[in-house]
Amino acid sequence: MKRAMMIFDEYRLKPFFANATLHLGRIYLHSEKKQKALQNLQKAEALFKEMSMDYWLARTYAVYTELHMRKGDKPKARDRLSKAIDILKKCGADGWVQKYEGEMATL
Repeated sequence: MKRAMMIFDEYRLKPFFANATLHLGRIYLHSEKKQKALQNLQKAEALFKEMSMDYWLARTYAVYTELHMRKGDKPKARDRLSKAIDILKKCGADGWVQKYEGEMATL
């Protein structure tokens, strides 16, 4: 994965690099490496904002939600999931909106 990310970065394939960074953050989260997960999510968030890739920004916020839940911080988890839902509504991603609204009800 790191080699692929180096290639994406080297050839200025920023959208692929940002997406790989998001997925790496998710992998670290599931490996219980929360600090590395946070670092990658922050990097992905900044890149998606810079490129105005709102759909992927929302998906990043959804992963943040899981991170905050694992840390036991429900207010931050709700905030991130709320941001994800708002962005996805604007994107017309109704399936994801329904999924995350269901998750919000359980928080």
